[in-house]
Amino acid sequence: MRYFLIMSLLFSVAKIQAQTNYFPPSGNTGIGTLSPENNLHIVENSTSGGLNLSTHNSQWYYNSRIIFSRSRGTNLSPSNILSGDNIGAFYARPFINGSFRYVAAIQFRSGSISSSSYGSFMTFETTANNSTSRAERMRIDENGL
Repeated sequence: MRYFLIMSLLFSVAKIQAQTNYFPPSGNTGIGTLSPENNLHIVENSTSGGLNLSTHNSQWYYNSRIIFSRSRGTNLSPSNILSGDNIGAFYARPFINGSFRYVAAIQFRSGSISSSSYGSFMTFETTANNSTSRAERMRIDENGL
């Protein structure tokens, strides 16, 4: 019994030391990495990597969400965004020639902004074959076109 307890303790300590999560009191947080590059950086070295948001309820209007919030100014003193500001984006970055490259994007941008107008539009960007520059290929404007 004593042997079992000692082995369990050693295994637990080894497992704790092998973790690669980084939760500092301030700065970037890493899950699966000790050197996070952004506010939240998740690294998975398997075929099951990803981010899963789940909502379980019986109401049609509750759902899993990713919300992009953007202001100018600071967190304590936010100010209005300006027309054309990027509100949020999804980026695709494959590893090519020794570095992660931004090759595709979906961006959410502000359109005409005033006290009576909250215009917005979306852009879709890709990189063409035989090119290294991402370019806008499609836009859904404030009218849905």
